[in-house]
Amino acid sequence: DLDRADIKINVDELSATPKGLTSLARLGDEAFEKPAILDTLGRISLSAQLNGKLRSFRLISKASMRTGTVNLLADGGIDTTFTNFAVKATVNTNQFNLAPIVGHDTGVGRLSMHVDLDANQK
Repeated sequence: DLDRADIKINVDELSATPKGLTSLARLGDEAFEKPAILDTLGRISLSAQLNGKLRSFRLISKASMRTGTVNLLADGGIDTTFTNFAVKATVNTNQFNLAPIVGHDTGVGRLSMHVDLDANQK
């Protein structure tokens, strides 16, 4: 019973190059065009833990790349049709280097942020 099944996923480290991510995306969509930002970000390393049930889970994740690190903490739930959901999340980064992404001539440099997100669809 998918609605009552326990979910536990632990990814200690998943690392991929831009070329590797592009190859993976093309498994699902042969026409996938690699966005230029992937080369800017370089190798991306992800760690994550997901625990709970579909209707009530907690996700803790961290993505690190050449320009910085982004942390995500989310509590939420989704129904078995994967159409109705409710999620409360926090996204944090400290001194994330935006200049290589948006352009060095934009005057934008490093970003530190804390964002609280509350999203749902019913």
